[in-house]
Amino acid sequence: MQPAAPADDTAFLAAEVARIARVGRAAVTVWRRTLPGLPDPVAGTDVHPRFDRRAVAAWLPAHNKLTVPHTLATAVLSVAAA
Repeated sequence: MQPAAPADDTAFLAAEVARIARVGRAAVTVWRRTLPGLPDPVAGTDVHPRFDRRAVAAWLPAHNKLTVPHTLATAVLSVAAA
């Protein structure tokens, strides 16, 4: 995962959420429609929503959507958001 540009350091695209969870981008779209609590986009457009890093970092492990250990994913997300 690459850090976001300085202007976007608190949000990332659905594609980045998918990459972290090791699923396709379409899976994130399905999660938005069917699973409770996926954070609402904080920026972007309907086609390219941007999600808050910290909210996603909390949501993914709470819904068993990570294939990497929770602590590793949280550390990666925290460092990227710093």
